[in-house]
Amino acid sequence: MGIPDEDVLVLPHEWLRRMHPRRGGVRVPTAEVDHALAGEARTLAAESLPLLERVLGHPATGADLVARTRAHLAGEADPAGAAAVAMVAASSMWLWDEERLSGFVDVWVDDHGPAFAACAFAEYGRVVRTGSRHRLGPLEGIGLAEGPAAEGRWPLETFARRMRTFLATCPDDDYRQAVEALAGHRVTSAQRIMVAYLAPTRVDWVDECCEHPLQGAAEVFLQEALACALGTASQAETVGDWDILGWNGFRPGVVATLLDGVGEAAVPILTRALRSHLSDEDFATLTEALMILPSDAAFSALADRLEQKRFQPVVRAAMHRHPVRAARMLAPVACGPSGSTGGSGSSDLAAMLMSAHLRAYSYVLADLPNDVRERLRPISSTVEGVEEATPDEVPRFLAEPPWTRRRTRRKPFVLEGLPESREQRMAWTPGERERWGEGSRWWADYWTGRDDVDWDHEVARCRLGRVGPDSMGGLFAIAPEATLRPLLTAWDPDPAGAGRWMQPLISRFGLDALPLALTIADQVPAAFGGLLLPFFDAEVAWVMSDWLARLRASGVFARRWFARHGLDAVPLLLPAALDRPGGDRTNAEGALRLLAATHGTQPIIEAARAHGDDAAAAVGNVLAADPLEVLPSRVPKVGPWADPELLPPLLLREIGRALPFDAVRHVLTLLAMSKPGEPYAGIDALKQLCDPRSLAAFSWAVFQQWRLHGMPAKDGWALTQLGRCGDDETVRRLAPVIRAWPEERSHARAVAGLDVLAEIGTDVALMHLFGLTRKMRSKTFTTRVHEKISEVAAARGLSADQLADLAVPDFGLDADGGLTLDYGPRGFRVDFDERLRPQVTEENGRRRTDLPKPAASDDPVLAPAAKRRFSELKKEVRAVADEQIRRLEEAMVRGRRWSLEEFRCGLLDHPLIWHIARRLVWLADGPDGLDGADDTGGASGTAFRLAEDRTFADVEDNAFALLDGEAQISIAHPVRLGDDLEAWTEMFADYEILQPFDQLGRPVFTLTEEERRSGLLRRFEGKTAPYGRAKGLSQGRWSETGSGWIARELPGGPYVVVGLSPGIGSAGARADYPDQVITDVWLAGRPGRYRLGAEGSLTFGGLDPVTASEILHDLTRLTRDERN
Repeated sequence: MGIPDEDVLVLPHEWLRRMHPRRGGVRVPTAEVDHALAGEARTLAAESLPLLERVLGHPATGADLVARTRAHLAGEADPAGAAAVAMVAASSMWLWDEERLSGFVDVWVDDHGPAFAACAFAEYGRVVRTGSRHRLGPLEGIGLAEGPAAEGRWPLETFARRMRTFLATCPDDDYRQAVEALAGHRVTSAQRIMVAYLAPTRVDWVDECCEHPLQGAAEVFLQEALACALGTASQAETVGDWDILGWNGFRPGVVATLLDGVGEAAVPILTRALRSHLSDEDFATLTEALMILPSDAAFSALADRLEQKRFQPVVRAAMHRHPVRAARMLAPVACGPSGSTGGSGSSDLAAMLMSAHLRAYSYVLADLPNDVRERLRPISSTVEGVEEATPDEVPRFLAEPPWTRRRTRRKPFVLEGLPESREQRMAWTPGERERWGEGSRWWADYWTGRDDVDWDHEVARCRLGRVGPDSMGGLFAIAPEATLRPLLTAWDPDPAGAGRWMQPLISRFGLDALPLALTIADQVPAAFGGLLLPFFDAEVAWVMSDWLARLRASGVFARRWFARHGLDAVPLLLPAALDRPGGDRTNAEGALRLLAATHGTQPIIEAARAHGDDAAAAVGNVLAADPLEVLPSRVPKVGPWADPELLPPLLLREIGRALPFDAVRHVLTLLAMSKPGEPYAGIDALKQLCDPRSLAAFSWAVFQQWRLHGMPAKDGWALTQLGRCGDDETVRRLAPVIRAWPEERSHARAVAGLDVLAEIGTDVALMHLFGLTRKMRSKTFTTRVHEKISEVAAARGLSADQLADLAVPDFGLDADGGLTLDYGPRGFRVDFDERLRPQVTEENGRRRTDLPKPAASDDPVLAPAAKRRFSELKKEVRAVADEQIRRLEEAMVRGRRWSLEEFRCGLLDHPLIWHIARRLVWLADGPDGLDGADDTGGASGTAFRLAEDRTFADVEDNAFALLDGEAQISIAHPVRLGDDLEAWTEMFADYEILQPFDQLGRPVFTLTEEERRSGLLRRFEGKTAPYGRAKGLSQGRWSETGSGWIARELPGGPYVVVGLSPGIGSAGARADYPDQVITDVWLAGRPGRYRLGAEGSLTFGGLDPVTASEILHDLTRLTRDERN
């Protein structure tokens, strides 16, 4: 296929018709006198004679112009007189009918020749009104302007262009005479511009006009006339800072004339005219001009704006017009210097555009410079040789999907009269009830410690709406249950206020709070639908099936509810699912299919058997429908942003050919139909048919296109489809986006992103899910991350800690926890230090901190690949190192225990975590737990370390085996090592074992006997803590209370509360509160303001030694004096 000539300017045919011809420019037909048009002008002049006589007789009309006009009427040809006749005639026309006015040019040429016509035209705009100041008022007198600027005007589109066309196409002698005659008609600055417009071959005249900038108030016709006069690059450069094309209403004819005159030099002028507020018509005119210019600068002007939605179709059109130039110029944007693709918005889009471009114009690669062709290799390699599947090779459900053809509807099986389930219960996930109950502490301050509260009186005030939302939260948290329960059924609060403390209320009152929870969730389902998650109830099941089918935002809660209650929910759905056809039945059937997608069809049928065999058979009939034929009530329409031509090829697994664009459009519809947790069955079929890497790349490209087009909410499926089609590379790209969304006020999208990570479910996905629990400003989002982790763990029958052990990828490391990299003639071994930083060892044993650059003697294929692999490994491990070290330190502080099997699988045998584990001291204990150092000062359990060969060694460095399958293993806190601590410290020093965190060197603190008997820590009272240190402490194991103090929840439920003055609440900035004074430190059942005796019977002696040491450690660091 021949490559088109990309260095020739081809103007659109419509523009040629409207262009202002230039002598020596684009050839146009020779202008001939239009006698019909001339006849109209003669008639107009004759009809205007009475007006002309009045004007000539008016005292304001100049005597010289009167004489010249009367002479012209008498047969003595005079340009000024001819211009006066035309001007007076034009004043009588409706809105200056330019088409009729242009006929005077034909009259002048017909009667006196082109030279006279040009002079008369030049004088036309010099004839100005006198006597009347309003240019559209009644014409009184006229005169010839003598000043630097003209008050008159030359209609450009017809009148002026008609005159210029005659001069551009007339014989050379006529043109020469006209130019010579025009030299005497350059009195005003406007007249000079119009003369230059008529004779652009007089470069000096045009140069002169360019040297004098037009004022901001200059007539647009003068700007356009000068633009049409430009003929050299220097002239275009001189006026480049002007708005030479005006501010709006850009005429294609003027723009075409500018391109004809200066070509590529017009780019700065056109670029300057591009503004965000341009009308669609003006935008199309300017971008069309840039698009057709055979110029790198013009293409860059468009490509530089690729991230702007409005420019994307223009860039695509420019790429089609200039295939080779587009490939050459977009290569640096689409592919970085190292050949990487993506990274920024414009880069991702450029890569997508380039992929589609090379598919359509594969021949351009041969015409590109070698360096450009090499840079494009990451993209070209994915499309080169990719053939399109034939119609026979396209699967039927993609060639003719069910939603494009008529379908036979099955008669529903109806089983009326099934009794509704009356079973009700609360179904909490592990730790959920406690977390929901924690919310009460923020409102408890007002009531804590008050013995004089008349609770009946307060409840009565509550009924009357006289208790504020914050006090209401505290009231429900601590008032007697018997007093509050009647309020639950009789009270109808404002959901905006009540929603904040409904979780603590539900935690406390359980099923008694269901009516209130239903009321609030029904009023604002998107905000408070989550309140219904723990309730197992038939009405809640009905609500959830309705939300699942009808509400996009609340459908998230519905899917979570059904995921939680699983097969138990089936009997709740059956009365509606087997009733007569209608909305309730449709909703319930959808819920059953959702459950079947998770649990399988047969378990759903068996669960339905609780209502009898007929019910089981009827449910089987519902679920027996071809899943590909089960469609939503309304098939979604995919937005224009999802253009198949911009997406990478979607390859069929078996034959390696790409789906044609029509089939790709059906794939997009298929993806749009799938809801989170309720995928259309075609998704699984698609995954079976398509190459996994190709599908993941396609899926990501869909997501990126959605982002680039402003992420329209109605097309949120572009995000959720990543969960079904994405892979580990998708996770690596998506995780930073999710992390940024809460800061961009896109909380709902961020939460949906968590569902995507959970659905992908690989080790890499779980690792990034855990990573989102750290360094997030939004506590609401962080809470949701923890909830999602708990959901994933529960679904796998694991705790969150156990899931975290499984969520660390092996990164392709070998069983020894390292990696061998091959450069050909030489090789390197990679392992890791105590902070999981990669260390490189040469074959001769020499240690390096980095992998060397490939040398000329290295293998040209193996060495660069090894270098890239090392760079990727460093980046991937760096992303998880701090989190894994922090996680194990936290496990030491909390006393987490592993079974022997968990220890081996998650720590000892893990190729990466092994590098941390072997640098710690561990404790093996019996199944009943770790009780701290014994009374003689010895270690609890057996302390051991991991030797290089992964065997166990004790403090004497003697090997021993853990034979007890019931043994519980933990990271040894120095408190638990007792008198052995010093020996372990010496051993690690002798072996030069560096630890990932403070373990053996961790400060150990103990309580005094007085503190053990008390619920107060008076040693810290009155001490000062810097604001930043106090604020930082509240971001970890401690948290802020509603009073701006900090509290730490302890195992078993009590809290250590630290009173601060003036407090670190959100109302105070660091500059306002540089220091915090500790007022009290005490134990409390719930955080709140300290009052005498608030600690009650709680004492610090009830804490285990590790917890006590850690509390004292934290508070000592908080209050330490940096100057000492």
